[in-house]
Amino acid sequence: MKLRRLACILLLALLILPAPARADVVVPGQKPPRNEQSEAFIKLYADSITAWDTAYDHAFDGVEELVLWRYPNSGQVTGTVDTGWFENGESLSNNFSDCYRDDQGRFWGYIGYIYGRRMSWVCLTDPSNADLPADPIVTEMVNKEVAAMLWRENLVPIFLVASIVTATGVLLYVFWYRKKRAK
Repeated sequence: MKLRRLACILLLALLILPAPARADVVVPGQKPPRNEQSEAFIKLYADSITAWDTAYDHAFDGVEELVLWRYPNSGQVTGTVDTGWFENGESLSNNFSDCYRDDQGRFWGYIGYIYGRRMSWVCLTDPSNADLPADPIVTEMVNKEVAAMLWRENLVPIFLVASIVTATGVLLYVFWYRKKRAK
């Protein structure tokens, strides 16, 4: 009976622990989903990423829809955005913070947050093209870095849970089994 109570308490504790949101729809008060691949790309290519160049402030003239990418040369489109939000004379530098030039000579602009998406990239050279091919070298490096990042982030919680389970086992042995042996 006591073991069942302990198991229920442990399961309840695991349910109460906060879990990150993984929804495509962002509700008020909720953080948008993370973009681990873009974080890894920025970490890997930090030397090649430069500040926004105002020469690209007119990159979207005549373009109706922007294609958002997970990261440059990823081959993964995360969505599209109407360019109407730039029509009020707003400079692109208010929304884009960084630029990157890939090996094919394409320029990419980085947006930290846009319409519920974090860390998106737009190909400034061809902003409405959704058929840009993925670069296998870049994707392989980014995927390896994402795996390493997630492992580093999950190491502490795994260690804490393992420590709690071990401590619980030791305490059960000390207080429960010894008590039974003493009788």
